[in-house]
This record gives sequence, structure tokens and C-alpha cells, in this order.
Amino acid sequence: MKFLLSIYFFLAFFFSCKQDEEISGTGFKGFIVDSKIEYGDSSASIDRNEIIMLEKALVRDTALANSYFIACDINSHDSMMMSRNISNKEFVIRNLSKYLRRYMAYKNYRGEKIISIEAFMPMTGIGDDQVKNPHFTVDGGGANFWYAFYNVATDKISDWDVNADE
Repeated sequence: MKFLLSIYFFLAFFFSCKQDEEISGTGFKGFIVDSKIEYGDSSASIDRNEIIMLEKALVRDTALANSYFIACDINSHDSMMMSRNISNKEFVIRNLSKYLRRYMAYKNYRGEKIISIEAFMPMTGIGDDQVKNPHFTVDGGGANFWYAFYNVATDKISDWDVNADE
């Protein structure tokens, strides 16, 4: 009996210490990272199929997002910043498949699962180890880094934006 209990506890510990999972598909590569570090009790697990749905939503909403970015930038009072933001966002849209992604999930106040996606351009020297680290962040960098949130229940991308320039 003790032997069976020790196997049970070992397996429970082993599966609770799950390593970051690499996921890739047509036009994307990324890592599902342990959300508990970032989101605590409101963290949620991520299914591989949810990442595929998210990536399809990114591709589907690219034109819509581009229109959204331009509309937001047109409302900006700084025309110099406006043109820079539009060109950064157009760069992201044209190069969407080249970014390494980090996926983490949490439950919002309505109990809906939200997957945060942070994207890093590999040519900047950022590699898999940094992307897997939930504490690693980038300030600035412009179009080399972007983020968005995906609501699994509504199949909608929100708050998709590009980091500010330096």
C-alpha cells in the first residue's frame, strides 16, 4: 500500500511540475508557459487546440486589427507618433509568422478563459529560453515585440498592440 501511495504522489508531483510546452503549426511557433507564476490563483491551463484557434483568429482578424490600429492612431494628437505606430503595426502584420510566441492563460472576472500572447522577433537575439521565462519582458523595441489577448469563449482578439519605440 505504501508503495502505491508513493507512486501516486510521485506522479502527482511530476505532472504538477509540467515543463513549458513547445507548440508550432502553420505560421507560428511558441511556448505554453506556466500561468501560475504570472496570474496566481486565477491562472488557467491551455489546450493545444485553443492555441490553434487563437492563431486562426490572429490571421482572420489581421485586416480588422489593421483598421483598428489605424483608427486609433488617427485619433492620436501626435502625427509623428501616428505614422511611426502605423508603420510598426504594418510591419507586425506583414511578418506575423516570424515571431516567437509565449502563451499564458487566466480566468477573467466572468470566468472566461483569456490567453495572453506575447510575441518576440527572434532576430533581436531573443531565443527560446527567454520566451519560456514568464518574468522576461521587453520595454520598447517597437515592432520587434507585440502582445494581444484572446478570449476563448468569444473567439475574439483584444488589446492587440505593438511595444513603443525605445
